[in-house]
Amino acid sequence: MQEIRLRKTDFIPFLDVSEGGAPEWARIDKSTVFQLNANPQSSSLDFISTEAPVEEVSGYAPELPSEIALYQGNKVYDRLFRMFYDLPIGSQVGLPFLMCFGGDDRLAWKTHATVLLGGLDTVAGKLTFTLKIGGVIERGTFAVADGRPVFTAA
Repeated sequence: MQEIRLRKTDFIPFLDVSEGGAPEWARIDKSTVFQLNANPQSSSLDFISTEAPVEEVSGYAPELPSEIALYQGNKVYDRLFRMFYDLPIGSQVGLPFLMCFGGDDRLAWKTHATVLLGGLDTVAGKLTFTLKIGGVIERGTFAVADGRPVFTAA
């Protein structure tokens, strides 16, 4: 198989910016950071039969620290700024999230992400936030038609 170099634009995070009703997926686009962390949850088991402890992974707590540039009219910025202004708590901080991975397989995660609001930095021109990806992660594939993702469950 021929190697194909994947680029940053091949990995596409989307948030549902609607406030109820049919999903309105908007790409997190005006950002200069992207590092999706798996965050394995593990513990050390010190068995009597081994010289050194063995690490066992019991689960994952993925998260995506991100930012959005301060462009009024950008759907992601507008939605997240409303959240920043309102300072929601509890179930109000969750948004549907779609992570579309690069590559020929067109793999995707569809889930709910908890939005942890960060800082509004007017000098740097960005609003920071972290998407905590938990609960049930539905796996599948995606296609993009007219700039909108279409998720198909596995």
